[in-house]
Parts: sequence; C-alpha cells; structure tokens
Amino acid sequence: MFDALSQEEKLQVALSGTPSDMTYLANVPDLPTEAMMAIATNPDPQARCSILALRKIPEAVIAAALARYPLDAPGFSAHWSAPGLLMESAPLGHLLESMLYGYFEEAGTATAHQDVIWRLWHEVMRVRDETLTLGQALWIASQLNSPNPPKETGDPIQDFWARACRFAPGSDLEAHLGTLGEAVAPRTRSFGETPELADDQLASVLDGSKTATSGLESEYVDANEPLPRPGDLAIVVDGTGAPRALIRTEEVAVVPFGEITAMQVTAEGEWDRTLDSWRAEHRSAWETDGHVVDDATPVVLERFKVVFPVSAIDRLTSCALPAQ
Repeated sequence: MFDALSQEEKLQVALSGTPSDMTYLANVPDLPTEAMMAIATNPDPQARCSILALRKIPEAVIAAALARYPLDAPGFSAHWSAPGLLMESAPLGHLLESMLYGYFEEAGTATAHQDVIWRLWHEVMRVRDETLTLGQALWIASQLNSPNPPKETGDPIQDFWARACRFAPGSDLEAHLGTLGEAVAPRTRSFGETPELADDQLASVLDGSKTATSGLESEYVDANEPLPRPGDLAIVVDGTGAPRALIRTEEVAVVPFGEITAMQVTAEGEWDRTLDSWRAEHRSAWETDGHVVDDATPVVLERFKVVFPVSAIDRLTSCALPAQ
C-alpha cells in the first residue's frame, strides 16, 4: 500500500508511522534518502532496525544512525549474546557491536577496539552481496568467527546446506528445520533446461532481478510432486550442478494462463520482460513438452527470496579480520 505514496507522503510515514509501518516502508522501491534518515534515527529501536531491510543504504544514513546511537551506548553489553533478539530490536551500531563481541569474546574489549569496529563495518558494507539485506550480511559476518564450524563431508550439496544452517538467519529456515531437521538438505533445483540457461538464470537470481518463477500445475501432477508452499527451501545449482544459493518460497498462487499479469512477468526477469514475450515463450516451451495450453490452463506462480548465496561467505571470509 506504500508503493502508491508520493515521496513526500513516504517521508511523513517515516517521520510519524508505527514500527510496522517502517518495516513495510523500508521495502518500498525508490525510498527517498530523507525517509531513510528518519527511519535510521527513529527513537524506537524496533522502528530504527527496519532500515536493515534495505539492500543499499547510503553512507550518510549509516553515519547519522551511528552518530545518534553510538556504539558504546549504555545498557547494551548485557544483551550481546542474543543475536536473534538483536536482529529484531537493536539499532545499527549495536548490531555491529554484537558481531564484534562474538569475535573478541569478552564484552569489555569491544570499546577498546573502536577503530576495528569501524573498519569491519565498512568492510561488510563493501563486500556484501547485493541480494542480501544489511541485516543478513551482518548476521553472516557475526557467525564467521563462531566456534565449532561444520566439518566438510565431501558432498557439495550437504556441505553447502551445513554452511547455510550455520550462517543463514534461523527464521528463514524454521519451516524446513521444524519438519526435517538439519540432517536433510532441501531439494536442488535450477532455472533452465540447459547448463547455459541455468547459469544465465542463476545470475539473475543472485543479482535480484529474478524473484519469481512459474510452471504448469499439470507438470506437478505428472511428476507426482506437491505444489510449492511458503517457507519451502531449495538449493539453486549452476549449470555444473554446484550449489550457489539457498532460496525460500515466499508466495504461491495458481492462476489461469490468461490472467498472468505484467507484475509476475517482471519478477521472473526473463526475455524482454513483456507480457507478450512471456506468453509466447512459455506457451511454446510447454506445448513442445506435450502440454495443451489455453487461457484457462492453471499456472503455478511462485515468489522466492535468496536467503543464503554462497558468494556472501566467499566474500566475507576474505575480509582481513584483526588477530586476537
């Protein structure tokens, strides 16, 4: 509902809205810098933390948040060991400080390493993958130095899943873990029937231009597979079968072929992103596979988000962390 607001109206919501309003507002495209600044410096910690939902945060906004709520603000150190709580309620500076407490082990040492805090903050900002929100990047960075890393098994899929269980925010994995646990890796999938197309579509998933996919309902019936559900996880592989990202299904709908909208087409990020090309290419592919497609044919639409790209670990692990 916030998408339709003018820039001035967005700013007013940022200045006077509820914490819930801030969370929705932070996901609106083209949010003005003034609105970001208002969210990042909001007196309410929950509202303030909504800024972490943004993929790109101007340095001026970060500086304003840290200036208003400095890293050594009193009353925080007792909570440094509860990262799940911090992800929901801590201001930006405190979230970063919690990350470094895990590295320095003793809460009392973080204040003595303010220069390290600033360097690592900018390193996280520099290397984080654009498919990650700032909150996700900080969570991953906070786990890089945690004890008892998982042992490599030699199975690329299982090893990737073990890393995801360690680094990805638990709230994104809970539906899978609650049913199957960590021992069972999610299914693998790729977007494209050839290695070249799989790599091309994977690149779109990782850069955020592809956040949806679709398939005929009859394909699921023929394969005796259940329809996807919100919370489902899948490991996306490249053209060689190597795991590259963990995605989580966010929304699922079954819609007649003739009622597919331009919004869905844009989210799929394929061809020239027009409805006409989407209809033509999908109809051709499905009919080539032996399916009859008309305007009433049920199509399963799926929206997803990347919760763990392998590149995030590769890049954050390369950060030069100070020796203890």
